[in-house]
Amino acid sequence: MSKKRTPKIPCETPGEAPGPLGARLRTARDHAGMTPRMLHEKTRVPLEAISALEEERFDALPAPVYVRGFLKLLCGELKLPYDELTAQLPQTGPAPSAAALSLLDLPSAASTRESGDKEEEKQTRVSTALVLFILVVIASLAISYFASQKERERLQTPSASETTHLDVTG
Repeated sequence: MSKKRTPKIPCETPGEAPGPLGARLRTARDHAGMTPRMLHEKTRVPLEAISALEEERFDALPAPVYVRGFLKLLCGELKLPYDELTAQLPQTGPAPSAAALSLLDLPSAASTRESGDKEEEKQTRVSTALVLFILVVIASLAISYFASQKERERLQTPSASETTHLDVTG
């Protein structure tokens, strides 16, 4: 017979009532023996977002959809109940600040320009390769055509004016 699996109990300090979001994250991280940098390396959640969540500075975080994604990654790594912690997030908050948007690693104007130059160089290389490929195909077709014409000329039977006449009358 199959046994029913019971869900894993989250790794929380026994006998302790759930506290605020930031304290729970920090406690779980400390209990796991991890530094914020180690947690960042495992989850790829930005360090600034980890510290903002632990300090409950929600105004320093990006849009709520990103915060929920960060929280899901952190909860998965720290074995915390995601649903309980997302319920502790503010339902409506201020629009994210410019500093919060920097957490998302949006490209700057210089890097955009640099990536545009790289993209242009890549397109130039592709265009050059395409032109060379087309030229090789055309050359191959031309050589094939002329070779087949020569072969056709060689196999054609000579006309009456081109044949040597043998005088059979004597």
